[in-house]
Parts: sequence; structure tokens; C-alpha cells
Amino acid sequence: MFWPSLLANIFLVFQILLGSIHVILEIPPATGWIHTGNTMMLIGLVAIVFVAVISTMDWGPTNLRMFGNQALLLWVTIITVVFAMVHMYGYGLYGGYQPLHVQ
Repeated sequence: MFWPSLLANIFLVFQILLGSIHVILEIPPATGWIHTGNTMMLIGLVAIVFVAVISTMDWGPTNLRMFGNQALLLWVTIITVVFAMVHMYGYGLYGGYQPLHVQ
């Protein structure tokens, strides 16, 4: 699991750099699509690592409490969903990526 983890970190650094370029240059379409593709690669690599780790765990009733405080996990989940919804609403409200016009 070393290589997917290393690649995920590399893609994360690239994602941060692309995000800053994306904001500074006022969202040019080319960097937007690269940013989106990089996000998909990053999520895929994190999913590979997550599945590999989870598949090696013992899922007995005592180990289901591995996430610790259940109330904290619930609040973090709610906050994450709310932030995602606000982000999607803002994206739809202020416009998305404009298609490239070929002439």
C-alpha cells in the first residue's frame, strides 16, 4: 500500500497547487478540467488505500467502535455534508466551467 499512498500525497500537493492557480487566474477552463481530473485520481487512490486497510480489519462487534466517539463522528459527518451542499449550491449559483469554443 506504499505506492498508492505515495501517489495520493503527490496528487494532493498537485491539487493544492492547481487550486491556487485556479483561483488566482480566475478559473480558466483548462485548469478547471485538470483540477477535476486530478480530484478523481486522488479520490480513487484514497479509496484503494481505505479498502485495503478496512479489508484487513476484524469487523467483530468490539472493533466497530474504532471510530471512537460516535457523537463526534455524527457531527463531523453532518458538517461535511452541509459544506458539500453549500459548495454545490455556490457552484451552481455562480456558474461552472465554461465549455471551450473551437473556431
